[in-house]
Amino acid sequence: MTNKQVIKQAFVEFQKQIDDEVQHETVLLAQNLVYRAIQERERNPRKHDFTGNLLNSIVSAVYKDRNFVKAFFSGEAGLKEPRYYEMTASHGRYHFKVDYEGRESSFNPEIETLRRKGLADAYEFVSTYSPDINGFVVVVAYTTDYADFVEQQNATTGFLSTFKYAERIATRMFPIKK
Repeated sequence: MTNKQVIKQAFVEFQKQIDDEVQHETVLLAQNLVYRAIQERERNPRKHDFTGNLLNSIVSAVYKDRNFVKAFFSGEAGLKEPRYYEMTASHGRYHFKVDYEGRESSFNPEIETLRRKGLADAYEFVSTYSPDINGFVVVVAYTTDYADFVEQQNATTGFLSTFKYAERIATRMFPIKK
């Protein structure tokens, strides 16, 4: 082997070590983010979980060069399982003698859903999503059909707080110098 080949091989091995370390740290960040997203949703005093599906639909996933690496699902993080399937507008008003939070409640949904449980939405998201950029990408998604509606109407999903937290942590993990 020539000196040039030895140096080139050393750089290839060094790059692999860097990629492995970045992937490890990125996976830890994604795991942390799903727990943070649960916490941010749960701590909001104005939120109300009728079925538990929004909470159980949160997923944080890591992709590298547009390929799936690993995902963490709130529905697999020790939460109570949803009591009912997602509510849907075509059903009309729902009345719960005991909802996800243990209270009697009723709600008339405005969004049409696929009437499944939140974890199924999260699994589908991970199986179909692909980032549009290369490199390492961490995605946090609230995957129920009505998550955007809840955030726009009530600002109680915890998404913005989780996003701000992710920015702070990512900046600490991977400092960018100008």
